[in-house]
Amino acid sequence: MRGTQRQQFTCGLACLGAAILLGGWVRTVVAQAAAVEADAAAATDTRLAQVLEQGRLVLEVRPRFNYIRETAKPDVTDAWTVRAIAGWQSGPVHDFRFMAQVIGTDYLGPKRFNDDPARSGASRYPLLPDPRKDGLNQLYVDYTGITDTRVRVGWQVVRMANERFLSDNDFRQTPTIFDGVTVRNTSLPDTEIVAGDYFRMRSTLGRQSPLSLQALT
Repeated sequence: MRGTQRQQFTCGLACLGAAILLGGWVRTVVAQAAAVEADAAAATDTRLAQVLEQGRLVLEVRPRFNYIRETAKPDVTDAWTVRAIAGWQSGPVHDFRFMAQVIGTDYLGPKRFNDDPARSGASRYPLLPDPRKDGLNQLYVDYTGITDTRVRVGWQVVRMANERFLSDNDFRQTPTIFDGVTVRNTSLPDTEIVAGDYFRMRSTLGRQSPLSLQALT
C-alpha cells in the first residue's frame, strides 16, 4: 500500500507540474497574441490617420452666364448655369489611392434655352447643351506600385495629347468621363506614354452608353 501511495503521490506531482507549465505556456501565448493584435490595431489606426491627413478634399463651384443669338431662332438664349463638384481623394495606402466625386449641374432663374440637341429643330431657342444632372462623377483607384507607372481604374476624366480627339470637354458643365483603365508611364526621359481601354462613357448630356475604345499616345 505504501508503494502504491508513493507512486500515486509522484504521479500527482508530475501532473501538477505539467499543468503549471501548460498554464504558463498558454498565458504566454495569449499575451503574445494580444500584443500582436494591439500592434496590428495601432498600425491600422496609424495608416488610417495617414490616409486622412494626406487626403485632399475636392470642391468646385462654377457658375456661367450664357447669351446665344442665332439668326434662325426667334428667341435668344439667356441663362445662368452652374455646376458643383464635391469629392475626396485619399492619401496613399500600400501604393493605392482612391478618389470619389459627385456632381450637380443646374440653371438659375427661368429656363430660356434649349438643352436637348434632339429638339434643336423645334425649339425657339438656340442650343445650350448643359442639362440638369446630379449623381456620381469620378470614382477610381490609382495604383503606383510599379516604378514610373500609374494605373487608374474606374470612372475617370481622360485627356490625351492635345485633347482634340479624347478629352472631358470641360467647357460644358457636365464633363465627359470614361469607365475603364488608363496606364501612364514616364520611364523614358522627357516622355510620357499613355494607354487606355474604356468600355463605357458618360456624355456631356449626362447620358451613359457602352463603348469600345482603345487609345495610345
